[in-house]
Amino acid sequence: MNTMTEVKNLAAAAGKVRMTPSEAFVETLVAQGVKDTFGIVGSAYMDAHDLFPLAGIRFISVAHEQNAAHMADGYSRVTGKHGVCIAQNGPGITNFVTGIAAAYWAHSPVVCITPESGSLTMGLGGFQETEQMPIFSKITKWQVHVNSPTRMAELMHRAFTIAMHERGPVQINIPRDYYYGEADYEIQAPQKIERGAGGPESLNEAARLLAKAKFPVILSGGGVVMANGIKDCVALAEYLTAPVVNSYLHNDSFPASHALSCGPLGYQGGRDETHFARRRCAGPRLAARTFRHAAAARYGVLAEERQDHPDRFRSAHAGSGEKSVDRDLRRREAGGARTAAAPAGIWQDAAEQGASG
Repeated sequence: MNTMTEVKNLAAAAGKVRMTPSEAFVETLVAQGVKDTFGIVGSAYMDAHDLFPLAGIRFISVAHEQNAAHMADGYSRVTGKHGVCIAQNGPGITNFVTGIAAAYWAHSPVVCITPESGSLTMGLGGFQETEQMPIFSKITKWQVHVNSPTRMAELMHRAFTIAMHERGPVQINIPRDYYYGEADYEIQAPQKIERGAGGPESLNEAARLLAKAKFPVILSGGGVVMANGIKDCVALAEYLTAPVVNSYLHNDSFPASHALSCGPLGYQGGRDETHFARRRCAGPRLAARTFRHAAAARYGVLAEERQDHPDRFRSAHAGSGEKSVDRDLRRREAGGARTAAAPAGIWQDAAEQGASG
């Protein structure tokens, strides 16, 4: 049982402090600026939960754990901060799946905390026991199983760091008996990484493509919103006199009232916008993913490509001759890993485009 009578932000303290794993768990939440969590109370993490009020952390109880995951996702999208959800091991955790999958595709830094059956009885069919790591393996940016109570603060800190840096949900799996005991912990401050405007070679190539473009179109996506880069996107569009389309679910990435706004692409996009963007000669994709097949099939674009450009259609529908500049803060996705490869892929924060000229 924890004996803490006061929770402080120990991130500024030098060295290690002796405390219980539950206290280290909560102190890490405090250090990361967590004010709200979503879930259903369960015995698997009750010792840590008892400290939430003392730490100034509001626990928002829900009727079903799926709601908690969706709320953590929505909270993250609106605030730009971590969304945190936690529940009882077993069925409480499996109910997170749909919400975490939504957070994965929305690139929301959700921290999914999954208390687990006791470490000494794993494999014996204990209360609500299930394998909780494989369930989330394809819908998280990173997963970790706390393999010792002494690593509670360390692995919690790393989970929060990766969720924010890679823009997606992470899972931290904690055996229910690992909240108890006592050890020396160092509570680390949040790790911040400054992202630049991109490398000179890729920036020069992007400028060359845009300078030669006969009909540039900007595809603006969720990364513009996350980076607070909407004003920069507007400035770029006005400088190029380039029309702007929005990626799926990100109508807020460019002002709809602006004269250069042409509306959304994707499953809920319009016919004109889809055909309009397809015929571009060059243009930047600002932290956006294209739902090529969803929109194209709906509005006959693939049928046109099959008829007009059979070679292009056969090569995995690789494109209609356009060249694009793809900006993304995720290294694995800069350059069009989610769509056809882009001639110029820039690893950068979308908001930094204004600063880079």
